[in-house]
Amino acid sequence: MNYNIDKILIDTNILVYSAVTISEFCIPARALIGKYLMADTQLFITWQIIREFAVTMTSKELKTIHETFENIELFSQQMTILPETNDTFSNWKELIIRYDVKGKNIHDGNIIAVMNSNKINNILTHNIKDFQRYSKIINIIPLIA
Repeated sequence: MNYNIDKILIDTNILVYSAVTISEFCIPARALIGKYLMADTQLFITWQIIREFAVTMTSKELKTIHETFENIELFSQQMTILPETNDTFSNWKELIIRYDVKGKNIHDGNIIAVMNSNKINNILTHNIKDFQRYSKIINIIPLIA
């Protein structure tokens, strides 16, 4: 796997796996994050990803709300939180129309719009199929190659 990447967005599932030590994907998620950090790759997340992380951790009772916020604090020290701008909305609307996105998949369209607005082309995820429709405009990096 190529770790010589300038910028990469870390998807919600990677954060969840890295925080849940009983997950079979915890070690691979932590290892990849660590390898990218050691390679001086800039890691990014979005406010949406932070909210999705909190929802997953608390609704499945994987962590308490206090533990969840401790994880979020750690992530925000290692990763830059990308802003949503006016340009993000325009990008989002164009993506949703162009790719005929519907329902809950609209959330993933927003992640791609934030990436586009901030000139980030790479996403690390375990949910490859969620982003497959955007594979002509982004590089999808799988958790497990």
